[in-house]
Amino acid sequence: SNFFALFEHKLFALFGNLPLPLKQRLTKWGWMIYFPLHKLLLGRRTGIHPDASYEYHALSTVMHWGRLFPVTVERMRFSLSQLSVWHPPEAYPYCLRRYEREDDGGGDNGGSGGGRWRLRRRRVGHHREGAVVKKISYDMKDICRIATGIADNEQEQEQEDEGGGGCSTVVTGYYIQQNPSQPSDHVLFWLYGGAYLAGDSEGNLPIAEKFGQWCNDVDVFLPNYRLLPEYSFFDSLRDVVQSYEYLVSVRGVKPCNITCLGVSSGGGLVVRLFQTLAERRREMDIDDDS
Repeated sequence: SNFFALFEHKLFALFGNLPLPLKQRLTKWGWMIYFPLHKLLLGRRTGIHPDASYEYHALSTVMHWGRLFPVTVERMRFSLSQLSVWHPPEAYPYCLRRYEREDDGGGDNGGSGGGRWRLRRRRVGHHREGAVVKKISYDMKDICRIATGIADNEQEQEQEDEGGGGCSTVVTGYYIQQNPSQPSDHVLFWLYGGAYLAGDSEGNLPIAEKFGQWCNDVDVFLPNYRLLPEYSFFDSLRDVVQSYEYLVSVRGVKPCNITCLGVSSGGGLVVRLFQTLAERRREMDIDDDS
């Protein structure tokens, strides 16, 4: 492990910069070589229950070697950033094929530093037009926070007193628009997981895009949030609350049309988001479902 640590940074950078389809093919080819050899030489004789599938036994021997590599924050972040690699195009009926960059000359809805990718995919049975993925970077500094009131000076001071890393007013992430011609009324608000230490929105794009398809083709918003140990939990929560506010105040999505989904630690942030919204509604004396 210590020897591997000497060059893992370059290895991670090299693999991470490869095109997604190539990484998926390399992973698939590696499995197609390893699995038949494992089935021939070991079969179900790995210490796991013999009724388990050959694939399960083969995967267990692959993962066994991970014991030689202690889990570090950097390794966690790299692994979770590559989730799209382990989720190949043929995994489900219709899904991600490849990204195509589309420069639109500006940010999204007035924000700075935007860009587009078009997801080309296939669907069993009939043709389906690809979704559009927009890279979001929007400064919420001058936005009136009608849904959360997160910009209150008192709350900002409280975060700093509790170890927060300061104020960040820029919402970043990805917005998957299933229908290129118009956004959907309902939006899936997707928070990735990673024990608050790792994870990113880009690595979750393929599976999140599929979930949006399965939910009657609703759009999906995957915001980024700051991670530990560089920042605190309160910074992560602030980013999530601001991202929710972005959906409501900037994109005009009704709160009743937002479905929140959190993966692992993202689920914890969803719960804390609901608590924050409930506290804010009580402060504003709001009783209806708006």
